[in-house]
Amino acid sequence: MSVETLLGGGLAGVLGMWATRAASHRRSERELRKHARSGNTVRDLGRGPVEYRTWGALHDGPIIVCENGLGAPLECWDWVAEALSTSSSVVAYHRAGYGATTSTSDAGALVDRILRHEFDDSRPVLLLAHSIGGMAVRDALARTPDLARRVVGVCLVDSTDPALLDAVWSSPERRGRIVQSMHLEMVGAVLGTTTVANPVLDEVDHRASVQQRFARFVVDTRTVRTATREYRRMSEVASALARTPLPPTLVVSASNSHEGSTAHMRAQRELAENLGATHHVVQGAGHRSILGFRRHAEVVADHVRRWCDEVYSATPVEVAS
Repeated sequence: MSVETLLGGGLAGVLGMWATRAASHRRSERELRKHARSGNTVRDLGRGPVEYRTWGALHDGPIIVCENGLGAPLECWDWVAEALSTSSSVVAYHRAGYGATTSTSDAGALVDRILRHEFDDSRPVLLLAHSIGGMAVRDALARTPDLARRVVGVCLVDSTDPALLDAVWSSPERRGRIVQSMHLEMVGAVLGTTTVANPVLDEVDHRASVQQRFARFVVDTRTVRTATREYRRMSEVASALARTPLPPTLVVSASNSHEGSTAHMRAQRELAENLGATHHVVQGAGHRSILGFRRHAEVVADHVRRWCDEVYSATPVEVAS
């Protein structure tokens, strides 16, 4: 048998395997979108459907809006929202391209429309963000003045510092490694070889239905594509977003990090100092487990609840007419 025949047969086998896995992932994506509608609201609020969920909708006072981290489902807030919903109204949603959200609107516009549809316009808003969701919050405040006028405070949970992200993206060598890694994850999502799921699931311990949602969501090809585009866009505007003024801010950070606990704590402390923010540390928590483990999430919720009460009672809010 010739070398050409061997190579041709091998290539055909590989392509067949790829096609099978790609078809399997397309079916999984269809199932994911169908599953996403179970228990969540999916509604066209302009420029396409948006997927979201509310907890404690009948409470008065500030509405707490949750911004997910990169590539995370809205269910990542499950433990936090459950704890906060005893005294507050809570909203979590998917930004454009995630889950069942096919709307092309930016984060600020989506949040503004959800709030107007679900709640009284006179109620003030507190933005609660995890990881790169902190960048989405800055972007929303800069782009959506009507929303910004309602926001009385921002809480950043183990949040991305735009100045640090800008420094990474400004380095050709570091940017190259990140882009290469993102491309590999995109290919891996299609082929079923992505390495994202196991480390993510090791750091979250939700109820079974939410844990299953995580497992499907993080390896979905649409999730990986959207996360890749979002990371690139946030990196490119990080310098501008670093200069975006924030209302009164609370920083809640994990004590552990893959990058090293000492460096991580220093970075989070500096972020809080630069923002003039109150800073609390959740001992024993990691970047994802700070939301994904109930014991850590309840500590986060307690800090948010106390701080929200302080800010709301001290800060007047101008509501858009």
